Amino acid sequence: MVESVNILNKLFLALQNVRFYPPAHSMVQESIAAVFSLLQEELASGRDFAFGFIEGKLIVNGQPVEADASQTRDLARYFEVLHIDSITINPGIAQAELRAFLECLSVKPERLIESGGMKKAIADKGLRHVQANDVAY
Repeated sequence: MVESVNILNKLFLALQNVRFYPPAHSMVQESIAAVFSLLQEELASGRDFAFGFIEGKLIVNGQPVEADASQTRDLARYFEVLHIDSITINPGIAQAELRAFLECLSVKPERLIESGGMKKAIADKGLRHVQANDVAY
């Protein structure tokens, strides 16, 4: 699970960079490349990589993971507002697809809801290897 936490730490960093810098900025490109590299190692087994939140606790591939709440709090709230249970990333994802997914995550949840939600944003960008999974009550 240490590897999974490392992937998510890099993902959170890349998300921050996507939010604050233009796409061509070196920090954006380097942070996305770092996440992509780690994801490729994880996905090489042929299994999906899924992460989400249950009651604010980070869950990776169905298992609770210890994570810094200061890093995960905003994303947990984001998932809650959008009624997302988890995000699943499938083997075969390309770096451009990962970038497009991070761009989806960088949109304010209120704007995403107005435009149809995360699932629609993912579909509109043609992301075939990323799924947003709804909260099951």
